[in-house]
Amino acid sequence: MRYLTVSIFTMLFIATILIVSITPMVVAEDITIPLGVTDRLSNNIVGHLTQVIISTEPRTSDYNFVGDPKNYLWPTLVYYYENVGNQTEKGRIELKFIDDHGDEYPVSDPGTMAGVKPGGKSEDRLIAVAIPKDRKVVKLVVILGSEEISHDLNYPSTAATPAASVSASAQAISPSPSGQQTSSSTPSSGLCAGSWVLPLLIGGTIIASAGVRRGRNGKN
Repeated sequence: MRYLTVSIFTMLFIATILIVSITPMVVAEDITIPLGVTDRLSNNIVGHLTQVIISTEPRTSDYNFVGDPKNYLWPTLVYYYENVGNQTEKGRIELKFIDDHGDEYPVSDPGTMAGVKPGGKSEDRLIAVAIPKDRKVVKLVVILGSEEISHDLNYPSTAATPAASVSASAQAISPSPSGQQTSSSTPSSGLCAGSWVLPLLIGGTIIASAGVRRGRNGKN
């Protein structure tokens, strides 16, 4: 009887581990939306908009929001400047995100500390906004004075709604063939719940079977 009791408690312990392991799997990945567009921002500077990453935590300290950060999603634009002119100039950009309710979230980059030299490129830069967690950002608009350049955000076909899929885990920045640092456009892979289930069930079955056999042998 003692061995059977031990086996039952072992199975309960394994079940608890399984539940704890599966719980964070729902938010195992950020959503990465490739853009790959270039907008002329001034006579000399163009902005290369690499991608938008939807996260559950801010990736930069430059943001405005009211309340608990956990109640927001954080659309973050990854971009860099390139000087295509013949004069050194600072890179600046003004833009806004638009969600599926039509609400707008303006944000701006005040500019690079040092000017971008002719033919040169800046480092990768991040700019983010906070949107309610039950919203979905659907558009990015670059503002050039009275002119606006709109870019639709096309989510990957495998992505679920942002509130169910995003994660706070940071994504590695890797160099592009041109030498410019760009964030990977492939979402970071999280652990799959299935990879935990089979080993735990096998282990639990073995332990439970051993406990039952020992209990039977003890009675004989």
